[in-house]
Amino acid sequence: MYFSRKAFQPFRYITERVKSISEGNLHLRLKQQPGTDELAVLVDTFNNMLDKLSTAFEAQNNFVSHASHEFRTPLTSIIAEADFALSRDREVEDYKQSLANIVQQSEKLQRLTKGLLALAQSGFDGKTQRWEKIRLDEMLFRIKENVTDVEPENQVSIYLPDLPEHENEISVYGNEELLKIALDNIVLNACKYSGNAPVAITLLLENKKATITVTDKGIGIPVN
Repeated sequence: MYFSRKAFQPFRYITERVKSISEGNLHLRLKQQPGTDELAVLVDTFNNMLDKLSTAFEAQNNFVSHASHEFRTPLTSIIAEADFALSRDREVEDYKQSLANIVQQSEKLQRLTKGLLALAQSGFDGKTQRWEKIRLDEMLFRIKENVTDVEPENQVSIYLPDLPEHENEISVYGNEELLKIALDNIVLNACKYSGNAPVAITLLLENKKATITVTDKGIGIPVN
């Protein structure tokens, strides 16, 4: 019995340790075991699984946070336009302008919903996403417009050095809505965490490779 208990002691430690780990403390890991025997492999397997779970939870939280932020902008504009139109009697042209703005923001909301749905359906592997041709310079200017809607006092500048004349040389294939969501968040965070200091978006095209750089004076993004 003594030797049996000693032999299974590492397994009892693993069991108790795994039971203590939940979504609130996914940073915890099992103690690495010396050697390369089955026990060490088992511990490594559990730790690798915890790494994947932690990454998945973090990605889910970021997804929900970003989606909420993206939905808030067009919804705020729609509500503001509706309140403006209903606040008092107005001219016909004013009503038409408000309705046009509501339609524009609703279409943006629809595109955003389709983009997020495509991301959810793809399983983050890109296999089922609908790829299309994207003009990068035009997309950057649309991002600038969206940032201005959220942060009217932003100082975002777009730099396009050595812009090629042919459209194909400034276009890539991908999911435009998802790419726009990613860049929107980077640029908005650059404005937010720098106190609306100047932010530069630079598009470089060379050797059939496109590089988009966002430069700001904020706190930066941690390496890990």
